Amino acid sequence: MTTQALAWPPPLVAGDQVAVVACSSPARRPEFSAGLTLLRSWGLDPVVIGDPFARATAPRDYLAGEDTARAQAWAEALGDERLRAVFCARGGYGAMRALEALGRRRDLDPATPRWIVGASDITALHLELAQRSVTGLVYGPMPATRFFATAAGLAAQGESPDDHGEETLRRLLMGEIRELRMTGRCVIAGAARGELSGGCLSLVAALAGAPGRMQARGRIVFLEDTGETAYRLDRLLTSLRMAGALEAVSGVAIGSLEGAGLEAPQIDALLRDRLGDLGVPVVAGLHFGHGDVQMPVPYLAEGTIEAEDVTGALHWQLPPCG
Repeated sequence: MTTQALAWPPPLVAGDQVAVVACSSPARRPEFSAGLTLLRSWGLDPVVIGDPFARATAPRDYLAGEDTARAQAWAEALGDERLRAVFCARGGYGAMRALEALGRRRDLDPATPRWIVGASDITALHLELAQRSVTGLVYGPMPATRFFATAAGLAAQGESPDDHGEETLRRLLMGEIRELRMTGRCVIAGAARGELSGGCLSLVAALAGAPGRMQARGRIVFLEDTGETAYRLDRLLTSLRMAGALEAVSGVAIGSLEGAGLEAPQIDALLRDRLGDLGVPVVAGLHFGHGDVQMPVPYLAEGTIEAEDVTGALHWQLPPCG
């Protein structure tokens, strides 16, 4: 059975309870509060699971509490069938450690389809569930981050903020859209089709030898990152190559590479050097990831790449409801 034959979560409706859980680093109180406010403005009822402001014992205070506590919060969020979606509060670091503490318990697969939203460090949790063909996983903006906070502030003033991804995320979760097209640059020309998998490049590379690693064969791989310079991007892509993680991919879609210190032609040259011999199309400069626009990308959705001349595009589409 392919993932497209599996049930996807139904759209959220006003009054639905949704979880907000910190699986990685501690949330900042002002942004977290603003994120909850925005979720409520969508008509949702956010339920905070665990302590998003907790810090593990120093020097591990970059973690939102001890591993067992974060793991238990994640397990509780997935196990409560009243919760129609799970929002990871923010990224940072710690999701891998939470998975290690859980020991890959298969009973933690969501009992019913639900939306599970996160990005950056949450790649570890998404890839683990995607490997089990869990649908409803969305790589997208998170509540305890700057864009949710900005949107909440403007909404409170009766203003309509520019969509940096959070409004598109709302429309996706509420069933108002089931497809999206993002345009960028053609790095390697061609066309491709396949289900989507990937996430934050440094996390994908770090998990290349782990049980919950990315499954890429026949799929379009989407990758992005922040703060990785040229040689580090080279190293991350090379590690994926050496691990065989990019064998038989259908295509590669690159989002934001925030903080790389490279102009677009330099990024594209690096990508051609490390991905050119795969024989698949590559597009870059797409609006997802850590950049100023964070459009949502659903794992296991059907994706297509079109790349020709100077323009490239990634289009994803969910199967029809029901």
